[in-house]
Amino acid sequence: ISGDGTGRYLPGNNITRAEFTKILAGIAGIDTAKYKTSAFQDVDENAWYAPYVVWATENGIVKGYGNGLFGPDDYITREQIALMISRFASVQNYTLPEAAEAIEFADSDKISSYAREAVEKVQKAGIINGRPSGDRIVFAPLDNADRAEAAKMVAILMQNMVK
Repeated sequence: ISGDGTGRYLPGNNITRAEFTKILAGIAGIDTAKYKTSAFQDVDENAWYAPYVVWATENGIVKGYGNGLFGPDDYITREQIALMISRFASVQNYTLPEAAEAIEFADSDKISSYAREAVEKVQKAGIINGRPSGDRIVFAPLDNADRAEAAKMVAILMQNMVK
């Protein structure tokens, strides 16, 4: 995980879908030369993130928005990051541990149906947690993930994978 090009990490800034895809590709140690042509209209083959998105697409980690678009510069949501981590673990032939009890989030009805199973797996693995909201714990599935959250999730995932 690198900074903004000026030597600053900016942990409170949101992370984009392209940036998080690059992080997962880095963990996988991909050869970027092998990944050239994107199926997404908004991923130019010369963009810095193109090989990472192509790799993630070919491996089923990302599927885009379903309209031929990936949204590389869109901020990644908490449910999207959970889904990508779950799919990444599967691609790496890694079974996420069940280290914690499942939490019934107060806003579980807001989690998209396509992400529910992944959110539960990643939460039970201790990679992602809920957020306090008054006297309740919410998942906040549509909130953007920031760089600090993403770094923490990736660190926990990597620690788990090397055990």
